[in-house]
Amino acid sequence: RRTFLLRLLITTLLVAFLPMSVMCMHLVANESKRAYENSLAQLKSAAASVMVQFENMISSLNSINMRLMTSSELYENVIGQSVQSETEALKLISSFHITLPFVRSYALYLPDRGIAYSNEGKLQKNGFARFVLGISESELDALIAQQSVQAGFVPWRSQNRNMLYIAPMRLGSADRAPRYGIYIISSSLFQNYMRSTLADIYQISRILDSNGRIVYQDDALPQAGSTESSYLSTTATGYQGYTIEIYAARDVIQQSLDSIAQNAHLLAAMNVILCVVLIVLVIFYNYQPLARLLKKIGAESLPSNASELDAVLHSYTTLAREKGNLNVELYEKNLILTDKLLENLLRGQDLTRSDMRLLRLHMPYYRIVCAPLHKVHNICDIIARNSVGAPVYAIEMYMDGLLAFVCGLPDDTAESLEKLLHALRALLGSESIPLGCSSSCSAAERLFSAYQEARIALRESEAPHPPAEQKEVIPVLDDSLETQEKLVHAMKCGDSFMILFAENSIDAILRQNSAAARRYGFYRLAEMYRQAGQTVDMPFDPAQLARILASDSEAAVRENLLALFASARNERVQLLEQQNSAIYYDLTQYIGQKFTDSLFGLNDLADHFGVSVYTASRMVKTLTGINFKKYLNDLRIERAKDLLLSTDMNVAEVGQRSGFSSTSYFIKVFKESEGTTPSRFRDPQ
Repeated sequence: RRTFLLRLLITTLLVAFLPMSVMCMHLVANESKRAYENSLAQLKSAAASVMVQFENMISSLNSINMRLMTSSELYENVIGQSVQSETEALKLISSFHITLPFVRSYALYLPDRGIAYSNEGKLQKNGFARFVLGISESELDALIAQQSVQAGFVPWRSQNRNMLYIAPMRLGSADRAPRYGIYIISSSLFQNYMRSTLADIYQISRILDSNGRIVYQDDALPQAGSTESSYLSTTATGYQGYTIEIYAARDVIQQSLDSIAQNAHLLAAMNVILCVVLIVLVIFYNYQPLARLLKKIGAESLPSNASELDAVLHSYTTLAREKGNLNVELYEKNLILTDKLLENLLRGQDLTRSDMRLLRLHMPYYRIVCAPLHKVHNICDIIARNSVGAPVYAIEMYMDGLLAFVCGLPDDTAESLEKLLHALRALLGSESIPLGCSSSCSAAERLFSAYQEARIALRESEAPHPPAEQKEVIPVLDDSLETQEKLVHAMKCGDSFMILFAENSIDAILRQNSAAARRYGFYRLAEMYRQAGQTVDMPFDPAQLARILASDSEAAVRENLLALFASARNERVQLLEQQNSAIYYDLTQYIGQKFTDSLFGLNDLADHFGVSVYTASRMVKTLTGINFKKYLNDLRIERAKDLLLSTDMNVAEVGQRSGFSSTSYFIKVFKESEGTTPSRFRDPQ
């Protein structure tokens, strides 16, 4: 009897540790398998990240190539005019090197002239091919012919270990490109550039283009015969057709798996030792009591064992009671957590998906009914009826002095509402307690608005009713579909209507005589802006709106709401200005390159930006302030004035060089713009 609890504990531990040991071994085996699968998943994720980095590198090359192609200082008829023009062109080319950290050398190559203007200086074709590219002139001509249609990498050459990217600079519909951008990427610079997205255990094996040609290969990697057994590899393909293959050494991954296996064996050995010790202790402590028990049973001395059996029954009864107490404690903690989550939801705070699942709000419709807390005398009985997922759940809102009921309904009919109010009055035990009921809502996220509506309704029901001629009507905002669409458009465009509507609505709300009506108007206005903002990616934080609306000062509510809306509008205006600035630069650059072409028109501009002709016309009008035709004629007139004053060309040739299709039209437009003819503009006398 003195050692009963000790023997019971040791026996229980033995019974528990035997299945636990088997379970641990099974879990460790599964964990080893999962670790290997995670290694493969990480390898695939690394391949996808490298592909994104590689495509960003190609985008950078194409961007620099576009700048080389569109820079007027690098035109064929400009770059070779003089030594000064060549010097300025070389300076401009060298200035782009800072944006290409992975490029060892690059050049603007003119095959017709056999000259390459690189960041290292001006080179003839022979020197550029042999000393920069490490190939012969004939090989250079063959590579240029291969890449004359589309930019891309040339096949890998293991002799010089360089990646070569050739991009033609074709103008209009020309059959061949007069200029090419050639970029040399050394293997070491490429690996350093890619190292930012790769862990140390991963390496890039090779890169193939859309035709299956190798454009890069890690020469340090063993050949395919040993790769299958020594390395893990995977591939990723980008939208431009390139395929990247990366690999990781199996021994690095195997080290992690061996460590897990070693820990598993150690854990198994410890479990075996512990089980053996427990078995020895069980036999040692239970041998004599069992022997005496069997002896007494044989001697028919059962009454002497009554005390030990009673102790066993008492121990198991105590364990059952403790388990029941634990279940009650967990249930109470679950109710406390549900109370807190529902209170946060009614105060406008955002809840996570797991929190929403815990609340179990699965009814089709919900209403919030509020009662004054000081008038309810059976609060404890009401709260005791709460259960998670129940149709009616009561919450004490101490800060507001209210008892709020979250009521789930099968529909939003008046009959269901009448039954609900009848049941709540029976639960409260009094017909004289005023109630404030909200309208029905079908989403749990709208319970915040429903709670505010119920509070307003309760204040109205408690307030003394004025005479009929002085009865006040709660203001209704102009929330028509037309006004909502106009507000959404104003938020999207950053229009001043967004602020003007808020100011006018707030002024109308403040003119109401009832404080409850004014408070309700503020809540409706805030909810209207929050819903409109969700449709145009201009989110308003419900918690921040709740803090603003909770202020006792209506002037502070007005100022804070207007400041919040004004701040959101300013952010949208700044974003639109940044977007318009980039579009304006592209627009003026493109028109500046094409305006001397007499066939250039609005259709070409629309095709360039991928929009309709109407949208292109509106875009020019919005960004420049004048229509497309006037903007184009102004550029051509300025070009004509420059040619008239700086050359001896006749009027017809000047008009043609400026982009006018006919001489008569050129003279007409010139006279409308300058008030005189081209001839008199050149020679006023």
